[in-house]
Amino acid sequence: MTSSAEIILVEKLINETSLPVFLTGKAGTGKTTFLKKIIRSTHKNTIVVAPTGIAALNVGGVTIHSQFQIPIGAYVPAQVAYSKHPFFRFESESTLLGNFRMNNIKRKALLEAELIIIDEVSMLRADTLDAIDFVLRSVRKNSTAFGGVQVLFVGDLMQLPPIYQESDWQVLKEYYPSMYFFDAKVLRDNQPVFVELKKIHRQSDQVFTDILAHLRNNQLNANDLAILNKRVIRDFNPDPTEGYITLSTHNKIVEEKNNKELALIDSKPVVYSAKISGEFPEAIYPCEANLNLKVGAQVMFIKNDTQHNQYYNGKIGIVSALFPDEVIITCAANEKIKLVFQEWKNIRYQVEETSGKLSEEVIGTFMQMPLRLAYAITIHKSQGLTFEKAIIDIKKVFASGQAYVALSRLKSLEGLVLSSEISMNGIASEAAVVQFEEKTSGSEISETFIDQANWNYLQQCFISAFDFKKHIYNWRNLIENNAKEFIKLTSTEQENISFFSNALNEIQQVAINFQKQTAPFFLEKDLEKLTNRLVDAKKYFELNLKSACNNIDDISFSKSKKQISLSPTLIDLFHQYQQIAKLSHLTAMRLAGQNFDQSNWGQLQEKYWFTVEKPLKKAKKEEKEPTHLHTLRLFKEGKSPEQIAEARNITLATVNSHLGKLISLQELKIDQVLSKHRLAYLLSEINASKESKLNDIKAKVKEDITYDEIKLILAHLKTEQ
Repeated sequence: MTSSAEIILVEKLINETSLPVFLTGKAGTGKTTFLKKIIRSTHKNTIVVAPTGIAALNVGGVTIHSQFQIPIGAYVPAQVAYSKHPFFRFESESTLLGNFRMNNIKRKALLEAELIIIDEVSMLRADTLDAIDFVLRSVRKNSTAFGGVQVLFVGDLMQLPPIYQESDWQVLKEYYPSMYFFDAKVLRDNQPVFVELKKIHRQSDQVFTDILAHLRNNQLNANDLAILNKRVIRDFNPDPTEGYITLSTHNKIVEEKNNKELALIDSKPVVYSAKISGEFPEAIYPCEANLNLKVGAQVMFIKNDTQHNQYYNGKIGIVSALFPDEVIITCAANEKIKLVFQEWKNIRYQVEETSGKLSEEVIGTFMQMPLRLAYAITIHKSQGLTFEKAIIDIKKVFASGQAYVALSRLKSLEGLVLSSEISMNGIASEAAVVQFEEKTSGSEISETFIDQANWNYLQQCFISAFDFKKHIYNWRNLIENNAKEFIKLTSTEQENISFFSNALNEIQQVAINFQKQTAPFFLEKDLEKLTNRLVDAKKYFELNLKSACNNIDDISFSKSKKQISLSPTLIDLFHQYQQIAKLSHLTAMRLAGQNFDQSNWGQLQEKYWFTVEKPLKKAKKEEKEPTHLHTLRLFKEGKSPEQIAEARNITLATVNSHLGKLISLQELKIDQVLSKHRLAYLLSEINASKESKLNDIKAKVKEDITYDEIKLILAHLKTEQ
């Protein structure tokens, strides 16, 4: 199968079926490029997540833990909380439900999602995937895998593996053969369709390509080793103009190398401070908040230039001039690039009321020069990058896949320098991964299989589109819970309420009958008859839903002390109608032999049902108090951080960032926020270790101390100084 055939296959699987899909491929096969194309083109409501903040930013998504509100730590796929080890926290179904806090915006996004894309899946743990499955089933009230949402897994299992503690594994090995995502319980009866991109775009050198393939499959031979070890140059010290970058295994080695080389440059340093607005947690900073540069420093671009294509993520250059809002970088062949502050966006997914589409809402931004010092970089952070020249130090490889990731960053052998000889020890790929790929890579996907999967998908869409039970249930609850307020309405308004209730019941009965009448079309796979009936159904439901909703869209509860709005009911019914309209267009496009994607559905989506615009009109918002002062007011009212987060529909991390700011402004004292016991313990540990950086302190303290607590202490200490 050629690359174009593989791409067409994945597009068909995503746009025309609901099957889980695993898109993989060796380093340099263009997985990320293709992934971004899918995100842009699919007609499905899509959420993109990744295991780490940087990976999520790179693909324009959010972190797994943020989207699904899963606590950091291990998850036991069982109902009872695990308490065998008092020093380690294990989440379970019962603890997730007991402590589950998800605001309405995220909940609605999960309810409307049709496709969830998980990037960098090599780092995804099996227990984390089972936790995602449990959250989706719970929120969507759907017992099928992932709550009925299609999942696209993207990544190369031969690259960086899942990270876990040995203490976690001692418990989790009772539930999982390995910690790789493919061993999750949810996938045992729902194996993803395996599609591999095979054409390598990064390397054109066949000898090097073969060596990488052998390394990937644990088949590295003596000849491969001999070729690689010819690239050894000990104590190699290239001229800065040559553009070599060192790839190493540990952060400390990289930091020391970059700081040392920068200190050797005899020129004045200039510090570029990031401009941060809204919610942008430190954990997902794409680069240093305070970037220290000098003229003559070797740097690497960490963003693609989407406007002029002058630079890409991983391109190396030398700083030739520094100005307050501009940096000039000189690259190979004396190419000069003028660089200004670039923006990264922290997003969350929300449902657009007027269309039912999932869209990205920007909740925070990070503005900085898209650069980092490039004398050295960790192998972990190099994943996804391409280098012309690199010095690779893998004598301290500590995880399977690191050697492969490092070597596969290069375009050719000519650009490779090894700091020491490679041996077979410690660079082998995980046996579980090799076995999984051997088992799945040879499978062929037939047209018959895809056709049947397409009909299954159509039937799922059909059942969902013509099911109004939840709307009837929600409407009855609204009336029952606000009976005293509904009684206060005028007699005409009450008649309209009664008409709406009866119309809703009648619409549901028509939907049930319609499903029975069209069931034979699915058995016979008669697309033409199904399409024609859907055209008629779309007209009927549009007319009758509009008529029903017009009776209640002017009802006002102005005399009520409670805030009651009927707009959510109208919006939900409009979204239900959108499902019918979309299904009608989907079958029509398939009958015409045309692809159904975002380009043709997006143009039609906004044209339906202008009835909902009236209740959706919003008055001009009053001036709001600053968000941190809102938190302060609630805190002084006696609410806990958790209660504030729930009341304001924001994350606990955001509340804690407000508290840190309030401590810095001396609006609050640290002992008002932290208990005396935890305060004394943290101050003692920080004083004893003399650490000042967040991650260094976290490594020293007890596991139950959170990053937020450390940030609060650091804010306090800064104020004291």
